[in-house]
Amino acid sequence: MEDSKSRTIVIPSVAPSGGAGQKPKLLVTAGPLEGREYVILKFPYTIGSGLTNDLSIADSTVSRRHCEITVDMNGALTINDLGSTNGTAIEGVKVTSARLSPNTEVQLGRTRIVVPLVQDRPELTMSAREQFGNSIGRTPLIRHVFHLAEQAAACDSAVLLLGESGTGKEELAEDIHNESARKDGPFIVLDCNAFASLEQAHRELFGEGEVKGALELASGGTLFVDSIDRLPADAQPLLLRALETRKDIRFIAASCQDLGAMARDGAFFAPLQYALAVIVIEMPALRRRKDDIPVLLTSIAERLHVSDEIREWCEQAATIAFLRRYNWPGNIREMRALLERLQSLGRIPADLGVFLRGETKLEAEETPEEAGFTVSADRPFKDLKNELIEDFERRYLSDLLARNAQNISQSARSAGIERAYLQRLIRKYGMRNTD
Repeated sequence: MEDSKSRTIVIPSVAPSGGAGQKPKLLVTAGPLEGREYVILKFPYTIGSGLTNDLSIADSTVSRRHCEITVDMNGALTINDLGSTNGTAIEGVKVTSARLSPNTEVQLGRTRIVVPLVQDRPELTMSAREQFGNSIGRTPLIRHVFHLAEQAAACDSAVLLLGESGTGKEELAEDIHNESARKDGPFIVLDCNAFASLEQAHRELFGEGEVKGALELASGGTLFVDSIDRLPADAQPLLLRALETRKDIRFIAASCQDLGAMARDGAFFAPLQYALAVIVIEMPALRRRKDDIPVLLTSIAERLHVSDEIREWCEQAATIAFLRRYNWPGNIREMRALLERLQSLGRIPADLGVFLRGETKLEAEETPEEAGFTVSADRPFKDLKNELIEDFERRYLSDLLARNAQNISQSARSAGIERAYLQRLIRKYGMRNTD
């Protein structure tokens, strides 16, 4: 008999990287080569805009020899900046050399690349549900998360939530608590980002004087330890001891880092990692589940009680199409911030692309040439020409609509173009059509 709660499906792996008998791969998640993957056949593997690189990218914000990827005797990958103009950044921090953890996105100018996590078993067991508490989604990836969350809610085992910042780890932890036998008990959050010393971590965990610590506060409920990779090393054995002895508390931890890799490198207390990783749930980045954008927009809009105008905008096909083209480096948190900002603004901006880039401040350092008209012959003629034309069209439309109070017919007459053609351009660039 088929389980009414879940079923198993087979989906293509995201891009297996470095498994047994496999060569590691790179997936380009943004830039001129977005969506393409490349096998790393040799080391060092060079990346840049020059044609002699192993991966040549026609991106004016990428230096001719921008960076290289090397491998050590254990198979670990490292990315090294080669003195590039705009730098190599991981999670917004520029680095000269850094270990490449699975699914960590690296930014090179406008281009972003990732070494996908190995998927040895592409079979995913999905929940029949499309919503788990406040977490919502229809794609196989997130419904697999719901299946694991259902298993977690049915027991008291420790749970380790992994994933990029903003993917909804804390919300899922609270959803697991609310569907568990401990739902009537407290849900206590311990944020390790705030710890400046072992003394502070000890005080937050165990309390001091009449002030209760997180362990006492969580008795009978759930303790959610956020950013556990930032817990001071000396405090990690103390948390392990509590996890092993305090049966009155359910422990859920979250990390943006690969705790297993950190433990192997000696950067995290391995026994604590083993104790936490009873049920491991990886929260997928929003760019890996873009088919969930419509339901996420609707759900966030309802929870924020946005205006009718913004709610209608969220449901428009042009809005969905435009937001699907965006890469969402801040994941669901960025989407929520976008709607909050629109709500505070009280209207939909004419040029959503500019508004969105201003929201996230993407590539402000990497694109100083945007202030003027700069041409470089190190890129294919067709690519650069199309980019410049698109930039002109976007800027022209933004000014045109502003001059004509967003009136489509009046704007078309003013520009001397057909109204239908103007509407196609507006949809292309995610600009508001109020006519």
